[in-house]
Amino acid sequence: MYPTMRSGSVALVNHNRRKVTSKRVYAFREGEDLYVKRLEMVETGILLVTSDNPDHPSRVIRNHDLEAVSIIGEVVWTGRSW
Repeated sequence: MYPTMRSGSVALVNHNRRKVTSKRVYAFREGEDLYVKRLEMVETGILLVTSDNPDHPSRVIRNHDLEAVSIIGEVVWTGRSW
């Protein structure tokens, strides 16, 4: 998520905000992998996953592949040490 978040950043995640709304940043699991990305439900059954880092292209998760996705919550604050 660079430049929004850098490696080693700390994120505060609101576990009560698991419903995906327009292009907010969420922590989520996809299978065994953990991610922090912008998510957008573009249609029923179609989730758009976007990084703020232009080196990582957007991708779409569709229908039955959504079963492997578990939204942990919305990232509401980030910080890092110097």
